[in-house]
Amino acid sequence: MSFGAEKESSDEDEDSEVTPSSSNTFSDDTDFDAVKSFADFNIILDDLGIDHELLPGHLRRKYYQLCCDRKMFLHRHLMKPISPVLAAGVISQTVDIAEGIRTSYASPSFLEVLAFWKTTLEALEGLGMDIAFLRKRVDDLQVVVLERDRDVEKIRALRSELSSLNDALKGLSMDIAFLRKPVDDLQVVVLERDRDLEKIRALRSELSSLNDALKGVGMELDEIEESASKIEESIAKMKVVLGMP
Repeated sequence: MSFGAEKESSDEDEDSEVTPSSSNTFSDDTDFDAVKSFADFNIILDDLGIDHELLPGHLRRKYYQLCCDRKMFLHRHLMKPISPVLAAGVISQTVDIAEGIRTSYASPSFLEVLAFWKTTLEALEGLGMDIAFLRKRVDDLQVVVLERDRDVEKIRALRSELSSLNDALKGLSMDIAFLRKPVDDLQVVVLERDRDLEKIRALRSELSSLNDALKGVGMELDEIEESASKIEESIAKMKVVLGMP
């Protein structure tokens, strides 16, 4: 979150410890538009100014920038009466928290820091500081951090689930490898069976051919036997004719 530039660009080069002009002393109900530069910026409460011993120049300048952003004196509604020391402490804490918000990063304990800032800002608001915008920024940051933490938890859960799935896949791969050997062995058996079936088919075909050949040989033998019988009968008749025994 940026808290803006100073009201005039020339102010950026001014020394942070510059002393506000005593000729432009404004009361605590002065319109902020009357402040034209950091040199005009005086912090007045009950007609008493907060000097540099109570609020150093670098904090005063950052507070001036905050007031410029909001176009108002953020301390204008501080409870009265209030001591300059307490008022300086309130302003200093406001600046510190605003700077912390501006430079914040999501550390592991950031939610605790935000809770502390919110409690402090609520207390400062109770004293009359006009800093609801800072409290809202803290609320917004708390929402962002909570959503981030939920997303981180989801990512962790997904990573854990993914790790479990990877382990399950490794186990499944081992089971598949274990089951693959019997399958491979069965494939060998099936191949050998197929080869044996092919041999049986070939033998059956050869046997069928042999049977056909034997049938043909049997028919030829029958014909030979029949022819031999006829020859014997003819020889016998010739012997009778010739009177041979």
